[in-house]
Amino acid sequence: MPEQQQYTIGNIHFTLCPAPIEEQGFCFTQNQPPAADACVGYLCGDFGSTGTEFYHIWHPQTPALVTDSFREEIAAVVKGLRQNGLLQDRPTMAARVLRFRTAQISSMPGTVLAFRIETPAHTFFLRCTPDKGERNFFLYGYHKARFLEILRQQKGLPRIAWAELDSSHEVVAVRYGETGYRHWDTSGYIAMTPGQIVDQLNGTAQITKAQAAAMKAGALFGWHCPAADPRHYDAQGSPLHRKEAVWQEIR
Repeated sequence: MPEQQQYTIGNIHFTLCPAPIEEQGFCFTQNQPPAADACVGYLCGDFGSTGTEFYHIWHPQTPALVTDSFREEIAAVVKGLRQNGLLQDRPTMAARVLRFRTAQISSMPGTVLAFRIETPAHTFFLRCTPDKGERNFFLYGYHKARFLEILRQQKGLPRIAWAELDSSHEVVAVRYGETGYRHWDTSGYIAMTPGQIVDQLNGTAQITKAQAAAMKAGALFGWHCPAADPRHYDAQGSPLHRKEAVWQEIR
């Protein structure tokens, strides 16, 4: 079974999936910028002594980010997870977490899982602990644009890069955080192949081939996927084998 769930509440669609290891820290309170400045606040609570109650409290962190859009999206997330998901009750949470093997936070004892939830304008992180006597959930909300900028800086990606489409060999511009690409006018380049144009554009901007490959993958497959990380490529922009990629991450 895929470790992903889709929800639609009203006109808001969102996706829940395990948080990548490098993002699990966002399931905890952030006290230092820039993460603290990107966090709107968090909802925490538990299911009470019976396991079916729903006690919760909201902790604001950046009040200026509490917009109507945020209120709508966090309400939709909570409603969806309460109706059919991890926040329904404690027995349901305990049963559902078995579906998400890669969500486990290995650095913590017991069963503690981290999830990422994508809504149109925000990124949420949900931490679940399905044990009686514990806070059973923490739901952190982040301003999506600010959060993506944090990830961009952590991964060492540029704001824009150029790529050659595999199918049409068209030269396109890719902007970090955006899905898809933009056509790039190549009329001023004489007697150059698309690949040469791309190499010149990226080279002039001091963008490595690993960065360019990661930007292309992010635009096509999503900015949270492993392929959108330049550490997963060699100097020529070719994908590394998994063991090599892990070595690059820990160096």
